Amino acid sequence: MTQQTMLRTDIGNHPIHNGGSVMTDKKIRDFADRLTKLADAYKADRAALLAKAKNANIEPAALQRLVAWMRKDELVRLEQEAVDDQYRFLAGMLPAPAHLPKKGELATAAALYNDGLPTRAVAKKMGISLGKAHKLKVKAAAFNVQPHVNMNNEPEPASPPAARTTGEADTGMETSMPVATVN
Repeated sequence: MTQQTMLRTDIGNHPIHNGGSVMTDKKIRDFADRLTKLADAYKADRAALLAKAKNANIEPAALQRLVAWMRKDELVRLEQEAVDDQYRFLAGMLPAPAHLPKKGELATAAALYNDGLPTRAVAKKMGISLGKAHKLKVKAAAFNVQPHVNMNNEPEPASPPAARTTGEADTGMETSMPVATVN
């Protein structure tokens, strides 16, 4: 008898002790089969529903994005929209910076980072993992920029050139001599 055949014939109602409850490998296989059937039925139902939506002139991808948006926690959704809007602002696509929701995790982290706390201290203070604190730091960095970074703003004009005397040649080079100001 081969190893594989032995394994197949060995499967039956052998008890598996798991924390005081007894499960047989047949029960485990039954649960696995039921979960597989449910997953397959879900996929089929979902595909049929998306096909009906498409036939009703509803864009399936837009519908899926809407469902994903609706399933998110409102505060998480508002924070995500604020981050997206802030990047649009920084790219010059929006006229004003975004504002974080005040009670959100990102706003809390941004305030702690603005106070100069390191990532470990922020993680400890907020009761989150170091990895999550680092992700929040990256997101919060977009809100810790000066308003002049916005691409909508015109660059500040350079100071006017110093007045030249009539005998000076225009070489295009600045001199290091002090220039008198006229009042």
